[in-house]
Amino acid sequence: LGLGLGLGLGLGLALRLGSGPARAMPFAAAAASAAAAAAALALSLAQPARASLAYEYPDGPTSCCSAHEDGYCGCRASIDGPGDPVLVLVYVWVALGLIMLAAHGILRSKQSDVRGRAADDCFPCGRFARTEPTGAEPLEPAKHAPFVEAEDGNNAAALGAGGGVPPGLKYQGYCRDAFGTWAYRYVRATSIGIWLVFLCILIDKYNDCEVRGPDAQCFYGNFPITGSWYTNAQIYVGWWAFTVVWFGVLFFFSRDLRNWFRRPCDLSEAEVIWVFQPEREPENFTTTPTWLVRRARVLKAKLRGNRPRGTAETLPVMETKGCALHPEPLRCVTINCLRYLLTDDGLVLPELDGGGRTFGNFNAALKKAGGVDGLTRDEAAWRREQVGENRIAYEIDSWKALLFGEFVTVMFFYQCATYTWWFWESYLFTALVEASIVFGSMAFAIYVRHINQRSIKAMAELRGEATVIREGTPSRGDSADIVPGDALIVEGAGWTAPCDMVLVRGTAVTDEAGLTGESMPVAKAARPLDFQDMTVYDEGKHAKQTLFAGTTVLQASEDAVAVCTRTGITTSKGRIIGLILKPPKMTFKYDEEFTVVFAVLLAYGAVLFTYSLSMQSARGSNANWTVQLSIGIFTISQMVSPLLPVFLEVGPVMSAKRLRERGIFCVNPKRVAICGKVRIAAFDKTGTITKEGLEFAGVWAVGDGGPEDDALVMPFNPGSPSVTPALLRGIACCHSLTKYGDQLVGNEVEIRMFAGSGWDLEGLAGQPPRVFDPIGGDALIVARRFDFDHARMAMSVVVREAGGGGGHAMAFVKGAPEAV
Repeated sequence: LGLGLGLGLGLGLALRLGSGPARAMPFAAAAASAAAAAAALALSLAQPARASLAYEYPDGPTSCCSAHEDGYCGCRASIDGPGDPVLVLVYVWVALGLIMLAAHGILRSKQSDVRGRAADDCFPCGRFARTEPTGAEPLEPAKHAPFVEAEDGNNAAALGAGGGVPPGLKYQGYCRDAFGTWAYRYVRATSIGIWLVFLCILIDKYNDCEVRGPDAQCFYGNFPITGSWYTNAQIYVGWWAFTVVWFGVLFFFSRDLRNWFRRPCDLSEAEVIWVFQPEREPENFTTTPTWLVRRARVLKAKLRGNRPRGTAETLPVMETKGCALHPEPLRCVTINCLRYLLTDDGLVLPELDGGGRTFGNFNAALKKAGGVDGLTRDEAAWRREQVGENRIAYEIDSWKALLFGEFVTVMFFYQCATYTWWFWESYLFTALVEASIVFGSMAFAIYVRHINQRSIKAMAELRGEATVIREGTPSRGDSADIVPGDALIVEGAGWTAPCDMVLVRGTAVTDEAGLTGESMPVAKAARPLDFQDMTVYDEGKHAKQTLFAGTTVLQASEDAVAVCTRTGITTSKGRIIGLILKPPKMTFKYDEEFTVVFAVLLAYGAVLFTYSLSMQSARGSNANWTVQLSIGIFTISQMVSPLLPVFLEVGPVMSAKRLRERGIFCVNPKRVAICGKVRIAAFDKTGTITKEGLEFAGVWAVGDGGPEDDALVMPFNPGSPSVTPALLRGIACCHSLTKYGDQLVGNEVEIRMFAGSGWDLEGLAGQPPRVFDPIGGDALIVARRFDFDHARMAMSVVVREAGGGGGHAMAFVKGAPEAV
């Protein structure tokens, strides 16, 4: 009957997922289930009566005799009681190992970790300037102008990271310890030996077993090692208890286990560094928590206490190759794709000093008339030593790390503790099938995560070529060699910006759709060349002068030159990649409820375990205590199925696979469930309204005499008497438009307004823009533009009449009514 119902439900599900009228699907499923159940019931009733047949439980093969038994035996056991030399060797191995671990623990307790020291306590964040090495030739301020200057007069090297050391960052250096290394090797060898012992127990249990159908599924063998089921059971229970304790301790201290076998030391001699990065509380999406969830939150808060929330990892210390200015290699470590330097003061994240990056300093790089000096090759090499290559240092997790992340979990620990018992207690084939499902699903999850990481690495890589000016000579090379402070020639025709740059000469038109979603080309223009311009550069306020990494340069003037400000992960594209690689944590409703449900089921299973043992004792059961223990453990495993994690994981993993086939990469498949709860998605993008189809309807012309002279000109006509020459000139020149070929580039409102004026725009390399009336002959030269500022809510231009003698100068202002 159960088989029939299962086949019926499967057929009904297939019909439900197939094509056909949706209304008929449930009826088809119900009809198929009923028909299959009826057929199965009829077949079972048609079978001949078996009441007269005696049921015979398989006896299995004859057990081997113990080593001390006399007489003939088909086989003799390999182990002769608890005093057997093999078991004595195991006892000695465990005892010596425990003594070794205890001795190392005593020595380790006398070594102090400095994990309580935070990065912001041992080194000031933000304002760091590393001076040039002693003996290095002093560098000219013009060449180092964009970066902070050290107090001793030497110029600071380019430290182009984005921000100081994160507050709350804690770290500790560790060195190799000879005794600890041997102790760690013992732990690894013992862990492998534990599973070898389990394999021997299974071979002893199932050797020469019978497989003859549903009633004989290899329940037990002839015990060639122990000689009896009782001895095998005692050894297994002892093994299982030791294994649970052993791997439970290893699992609980898995993150810090390797460092426990190392010696804490100063950063100057550390081989690896333990780093703790604080995290904020995850965003909680549970709107109506149940009473149990609220109680669980309180309990979790009490158990956590005052411990900070965050993640810890152990990172290797690397050494650079050294350079001409600094032959000695620098010691560094990479945290979140950022290079930190190891100094006597602790971890140091080099950064640009915002107070020293003024437009006057940037312009100081243009030393020669008609040329650019740039950095020297030695200076560039020294800066690369400190900030690293211009690339996002994202590395795909090794297979070891992927396995560690998938297997070192609470649920896998529970699965191992359950399935090992199933394998031993005559549940061989069922345990084999379910364990295969578990390992198969984990292997598939690891594969999907690996493929997604490879896709993200390919997306994060920004490799190409660029023309860099060093020592006054342009040279084309790999963009990975660019360092902050380099002067680059801005190329057009689809060139991808390799780093964040500030445009110091010329103009450019870029496509920022891949970065900001802006579908229209964006015009960029350098500020006027002014060595005394002390305006502090800010990429947000001065977006008109900033070329962002990853954006496409559609057009650039022949004299366009930019200075690199940020490289690698600190660029605009790098920060977006960083959010993808390490997104903020979120707590979904089911995350909290699953923990509560799992705890309730475990508690319920513990109650039934106790009840099972008490009932067996009350009914006078003469079964061996190992059998009674097995019944209790099986009761718990039925309450909390070991396949439960598979059910919860296979859906998100398959969803991530289907998303990947559509070009969407998900690093954390668990977030798919959150996306599945989205019902309304609201989008608000700048420029959504101001797109094709916008029309310039007209103007309200304000007269000089008073309101009676005002006039509405709609549709707009440049030749209307109400449109004064000053009004027409303002419409024609007060904008931030540029030309990309024959196409106007800029804000759509300004494009339509300028087109309505009937004037034209031209801009020659090295010359200010010029607007002119092709019919009337009037022409204006735009001497200076003040782009739209959100704080002022206005923009303005200064223009001169074209012609000899410089012409008459005028200023036009455009903005919000209250601002004007």
